[in-house]
Amino acid sequence: MKPVDLVFVVDESGSIGPSNFIRMKNFLRELVDQITISNTAFNVGLVKFHKLARTEFPLDKYSHKSSVKVPLHKYQST
Repeated sequence: MKPVDLVFVVDESGSIGPSNFIRMKNFLRELVDQITISNTAFNVGLVKFHKLARTEFPLDKYSHKSSVKVPLHKYQST
């Protein structure tokens, strides 16, 4: 079976405000906790956008849950 490709696309424009930014980060971390990240289950990527879209990490960069959680934890609004 092929893995599911899951890309998180997040708004960095500042229009969501600080409290919603924290809620969004918490949601992403909780979702990552609920799925199996591996070459056979879920591939996870992150794209940020403001005026242009920018890939923070591609689908094939991380193959373990703990590896994905590090950049999500460090992720800060611009």
